[in-house]
Amino acid sequence: MDVLVESFRMGGFGMFPTAVFGVALVGVAIAYAFRPGRALVPLLISLGILTMSAGGFGFVTGLIVSATSLGPGSDPRLLEVGFGESLHNVAWALALVMAAALACSVGALRQAQGMKQAAA
Repeated sequence: MDVLVESFRMGGFGMFPTAVFGVALVGVAIAYAFRPGRALVPLLISLGILTMSAGGFGFVTGLIVSATSLGPGSDPRLLEVGFGESLHNVAWALALVMAAALACSVGALRQAQGMKQAAA
């Protein structure tokens, strides 16, 4: 658990929208897994795009902060550290989208099985 907290902290402010949108995405995906239907699909798609966009935005803003904090005579390796910290935004976004995709796969399987039983 400490690793997740440290990863969140290292990602900076961009982690907040990434986490909020990603948790909402996973929640809707779990709902879809239990009750698959077309009604949730547009919300799943838009939340997935929003989660990845927030992760990308956090990455870019983290790089901007890292690059602009370098002054004359500062160690250019600090930009490498900032780059690594900024990547936590992308990693969290990918992990949340992956968890949601897994739940959606369960829902899709349940929906396909229901269609198969209805046709029989």
